Amino acid sequence: MTGQPADGLVPAGPAPAPRALLPGLTAFALLLFALFHLGTWQQYLDGQVRGDAVQTFDMMLSRFVAGEAHLEHPRTGNHFFTNHVMLWLYPAAVLYWIRDDLFMYLAPLNLALALSVVPLGLLVWRKTESMALVWAVTVFFGVNTLTASLRQSVHPESLLIAPWLGLFLAVEARRHWWAIACAAAILMVKEDQPLWLLVYTVWALLFGRGERRTILAVGALGGVALVVFGLLQAMLPRPGGDVEVGFFWIEERYGGVADSPWGLAWWFLTNPQVVLDRMILNPMWLYVAFCGAFVCLYGWRPLLLLVPPAVLLFSAEAEIFARLYYYYAYPLYPPLLYALSEGIGSILRRTPAEWVPRANWLLVGWLAIFGVVHLWMPTRVEGWRQWPPALTLAERARLDAARELVQDTVPRDRPELRAATHYDLGAFVPRGRQVLFLAEEELEHAGVVLLDARRRSLDVSMEEYTRLLDHLLRPGSGWRVTREIDGIMALEREEAAPDGE
Repeated sequence: MTGQPADGLVPAGPAPAPRALLPGLTAFALLLFALFHLGTWQQYLDGQVRGDAVQTFDMMLSRFVAGEAHLEHPRTGNHFFTNHVMLWLYPAAVLYWIRDDLFMYLAPLNLALALSVVPLGLLVWRKTESMALVWAVTVFFGVNTLTASLRQSVHPESLLIAPWLGLFLAVEARRHWWAIACAAAILMVKEDQPLWLLVYTVWALLFGRGERRTILAVGALGGVALVVFGLLQAMLPRPGGDVEVGFFWIEERYGGVADSPWGLAWWFLTNPQVVLDRMILNPMWLYVAFCGAFVCLYGWRPLLLLVPPAVLLFSAEAEIFARLYYYYAYPLYPPLLYALSEGIGSILRRTPAEWVPRANWLLVGWLAIFGVVHLWMPTRVEGWRQWPPALTLAERARLDAARELVQDTVPRDRPELRAATHYDLGAFVPRGRQVLFLAEEELEHAGVVLLDARRRSLDVSMEEYTRLLDHLLRPGSGWRVTREIDGIMALEREEAAPDGE
């Protein structure tokens, strides 16, 4: 990067990337994958891999490959696509066919997130032509609290970052088929992505970011997917009733102001004062800027891509949306990284040529400072940092004993054995199809019950959990405690007494 040309025009294109750049970024991505996966393994050992990862995706994929259900939502009995259209589930099922295991779901999430540094690094090179800044930005991505939040949420939105960055890069580099491939990969992840592809299409046309035919092809793909996904959600049978189907989350997270996308759009239009108030006064804007090291503010054009998803998120009544807890910053993160790379390039283009080398290192130092701070900042997942909080020796011993108890009681080589499991113990069950919910109606299908008498199972109310404990532990209930370690119990069915006894 040689600074702003004398005539004020931006150079036509970057210098060719060094031959070592792509292999170097790939190697760094594999290193990040190892670190991310080590973090997930620790999270698993700490009993903190739970929720949708276990009780939706692992259960569903495991049952699917066993031929027990066709991607049926474990809680509702409806096809999962009536809730979220996630086409990636089909290739994920191939992995489960190879080995039916929770980590066949977790590993691809970490790999996809780590591979994001490849298009990100190439994008930074395109904007800066500086190897030092390429490595500074990619390392900053690796320690960013938004990256850690996605990783610790163990949710499929982690799959989105790499293809979005790949799309930004491919469109600018005029790689037509790469752009189409990246757009197709984006659409594989979630049914809301066609909307953001259409937003990007309008933006890219407005600012002339690539060949018109490529941008229009991406937009057409998004438009077709928007219609197809909508029809699919509407037409799939719902034997479980209208429970968690389609856009159920609208009413839940916006305080009942609407129950459909069109109703929500109308609410946005007719209540601009509420939307603007929640948007402008939301402190998460400062957090997002901080996650872009504030340099993102110089990349104001890509920063505009944050506004539409921010309207959706920040105007919600539910804090989980409005405060970007867990993985909910996922539609903001790719354009934020785009703005960061463009912001750095913008600074360098405005720097006199003789000062560019010094500006490079100042920016590297600036990103390094923010990276160190991010290493110690809490994430949006339970306030954890890069790793979940350290456990005491007693807690660690209890969890290790619990894992051993669960895997001895529900062995992998007995896939037909079902266990109604406490929320925190489900991840320790070897196969997802062996897991049942800890609920009264599930007990008739269970051969084993696993529970923690010291803590409520978070997927049921305290009242339900107390009633269930009272029923299971009462003499004559038909269940008996076979093993107990520090309040963690395994119960098996009592054999019926012979007639006449």
